[in-house]
Amino acid sequence: MSEQQRQTGYDLLGRLSITFAAIEHGVTELLERLLGSECGLTRPYLLDELSLSRCTQKIREVAKLRLSEHKAEHKQLKNVLTEVDAVRRQRNLLIHGVWIEDAGDGASTFTVLSCRPRIDKKTGVWEYLESERVDKTALRRLLARVVEARKMLDELLTILRKTTLRGEEKIPNKRSHKHAANGTGTRSGNQQSK
Repeated sequence: MSEQQRQTGYDLLGRLSITFAAIEHGVTELLERLLGSECGLTRPYLLDELSLSRCTQKIREVAKLRLSEHKAEHKQLKNVLTEVDAVRRQRNLLIHGVWIEDAGDGASTFTVLSCRPRIDKKTGVWEYLESERVDKTALRRLLARVVEARKMLDELLTILRKTTLRGEEKIPNKRSHKHAANGTGTRSGNQQSK
């Protein structure tokens, strides 16, 4: 029996949950990078308190300004957030839903119920119960999308760590700034270039 056949829906759900937690961390790090926060209190007191959807909303707002001179990175950011939002909705149903194992199939197929009320945008009527039938194949597909979204996010973070964002200045270190100010360009103001 292969590894894929041995995996139960619960195994896949666990992997999905862990991988998505890394995405949530990365999205918060992305917002922190865009804000340019040097204060160690910003993340634990402000950013970590935001829901993922609120965090992605703030990233979109801040990125318009901070990435205005970096069109390719801004486009990449939009693509990443679109994918994160898409998998977030499905992930939320699975993580926060009530799982009912279908009888006799060895944890391969589930019915997931969401008891969270939502409004149907077409009819304006509140719906209080949503259900979806989920099998291991669907979970594997979603997990693959989540893994890909995480990879896209990690690549973007790597790029943005190396990018000077709008509003940031390259500040020379104190030593080179001091020497430049005294006009010598050397370590000691007494040394002259020959």
